[in-house]
Amino acid sequence: MELHARSLWLLSEPLHAVCYFDDRCRRLGKDLGLKGFWMGYFASRTAPMGAVEPAAATAVLGVFAPGMVARALPAAWSVVSPAHVLDERGSRAAQALRAIDPGLERTAAAVLPPLQTIVDEAPAPARPLFAANRALSRRCQHSRCCRCTRQCGIGVEPHRSLCAGERMVCSAARNTCGPIRCGV
Repeated sequence: MELHARSLWLLSEPLHAVCYFDDRCRRLGKDLGLKGFWMGYFASRTAPMGAVEPAAATAVLGVFAPGMVARALPAAWSVVSPAHVLDERGSRAAQALRAIDPGLERTAAAVLPPLQTIVDEAPAPARPLFAANRALSRRCQHSRCCRCTRQCGIGVEPHRSLCAGERMVCSAARNTCGPIRCGV
């Protein structure tokens, strides 16, 4: 069965949304000492690329006013490192997904191989955020659940970064282990 990127994105976006809308994830920036939601958002979203400057972050994200990004970056990096943001984001996303489905580790173990294939085979040219996330995808220290979350966010629509209704995604991935074309 072949799925187009948009169809797979529609299935995986609820999982990806956990990183932004679960309460414990929304508190990430504040808990790390960052000022306001947007500073936490931009730090979390761009952390895979390292301590990125506002001009690069604005270009990569593509939809935010330069001044909005500049109010958050690079100031966020003087408070917390990108590595710490990534570690905390992964931990919180995994906790949020386990709250939705306590058996998620088993499901993630089943869907991780096909998701890793999607990530590995997706084209990276002109997709810097995807490339940065892909380099991190195998290194998640929290669990298979965290890796599953990261890969749903980066493998399906590579110009987006990473994570809420994960049963739908995991179920879809489990039932679609045939060829999946991501670059459509």
